[in-house]
Amino acid sequence: MRFGLIGDHPDGLKLTHALAELSSYELVVVAGPKSTVDHLRQAGHAFAIVPDVEALLVIPQVEMVIIADALDHRGEMLRRAVQSDKHVLCVHPPDILPDITYETAMIQQETRKLLLPVLSWRLTPPVRRLWELCKDRLGKVELLQWERILPKSPLEPPEGWDRHPLVDSWELLRFLGGEVRDVSAVGPEGETLLPRDSLTLTGRFEDGGQYRVLLSLQPDERPESLLIRGEQGEATLTSHPSGTFSLRIQAAGKLDLEEFPAHDAMRAFAVHVDACLAGARPLVLWQDAARCLELFEAARSSVKRRRVIPMYYEEFTETSGFKGVMTSLGCGVLLLALAILVSLLVFKVPLKPWILGIVLPLLGIFLLLQALRWLVPQESDKASKAQIDKKAEDPSGYRRP
Repeated sequence: MRFGLIGDHPDGLKLTHALAELSSYELVVVAGPKSTVDHLRQAGHAFAIVPDVEALLVIPQVEMVIIADALDHRGEMLRRAVQSDKHVLCVHPPDILPDITYETAMIQQETRKLLLPVLSWRLTPPVRRLWELCKDRLGKVELLQWERILPKSPLEPPEGWDRHPLVDSWELLRFLGGEVRDVSAVGPEGETLLPRDSLTLTGRFEDGGQYRVLLSLQPDERPESLLIRGEQGEATLTSHPSGTFSLRIQAAGKLDLEEFPAHDAMRAFAVHVDACLAGARPLVLWQDAARCLELFEAARSSVKRRRVIPMYYEEFTETSGFKGVMTSLGCGVLLLALAILVSLLVFKVPLKPWILGIVLPLLGIFLLLQALRWLVPQESDKASKAQIDKKAEDPSGYRRP
């Protein structure tokens, strides 16, 4: 498969190298700065150079695109790439707000092409081992506690949030503990949270377990530790500065120690992409990127408002989108009717039959829109049963090339 690269994000460059190492992938075109071009050519890649994104996306030979542009422009580049009907891999986060993830998810439902965020925690062997332990030996998660190290010299927002622990930590928390029910963030004094600020995150998962994450400035040589306490035991995963991991398991009165070598996250992600394109079920979903940004926004909101932020999840499907449109239109019609009545009262216009002839139809339109909000999606859901059954056979969710 021939693919192109947009931008110069380090994760995008690593993924480019990892994909090119697989025999069936070839980098054919790049839209990025001169430093990126020189770096890739020194690594032995042969490719064409285009001046902008539009020129890359119209090349029919390009079947897949890696979005690795600067955070300020990444969301717009992502939208254009998904609309171009190509497979898309986007470095995380796609944007500073989750809105772009909803929009691109709706577009992907039409194109049925592969759309994945570059998130790799759940592909890491020691993390997957922790997940297996939660299922087999530790029992239901009661507490998840994680200590993470902040970058030494982060940039100012929004670029400072790129590759920040507060943005990608949620992927691992959700993978091990399930969906997050609420978020409470305690940071420095003030209402604005900056990338360099230490932060303590607490809250609960939907299954009732608690989580506690400490983000702080620490020496680079200090290891990071992740503790999971279940009903039947606990496990501590330590990641060392060398890239290796050690896992300490204490369950059923027995103590076990496991060691894991350094892990190439991008190579694992590239292998995962190859499996998805071959028809396997994706382990990392676009929904994961949306959830991470929703929780990131909730943490910042918690610091600003100084209270716990509950999470309300709604799937970004055609049905939910239709309901939202019908609700917005209905409220607009109702407000228009109220505005007419208020205007008549302000100008002391006597109520006459012709006035009711205007207001009543507006109220009827409002009721009709609310009825369509429930009736049409139900019919659509019934009609899509065959598609759901087909997805059970081909769960990848996109059209194969």
